[in-house]
Amino acid sequence: MYFRGMQNTVRIKLLEEMIQEQPDDPFPHYALALEHAAIPGQESEAVRLLQSLQESHPAYLPLYYQLGHLLAISGDTASARSVFEAGMVLAMEQKNLHTRSELESYLENLAD
Repeated sequence: MYFRGMQNTVRIKLLEEMIQEQPDDPFPHYALALEHAAIPGQESEAVRLLQSLQESHPAYLPLYYQLGHLLAISGDTASARSVFEAGMVLAMEQKNLHTRSELESYLENLAD
């Protein structure tokens, strides 16, 4: 599916349709959250969607960086730290050293 150049609302509708067709696939849920994150004022919806994805698919590693980032920029550094730390543990379990390093780097640079 080709999303480049489409407006967020069109992509959101397509992703919602994908979720209806394949509710157990974590990617459309993740992509939907990123679309909301790209719309000014929709960051809290993106956080809600990523937290829901974390509950339903806790092993979906990409969500941890994005969720932690959104929490950090919203000023909730305590929750961001918790998400980054959980993501680092999961990355080690999945033997994904690159993602672990990215999460660790963000965590180290996170302002208190």
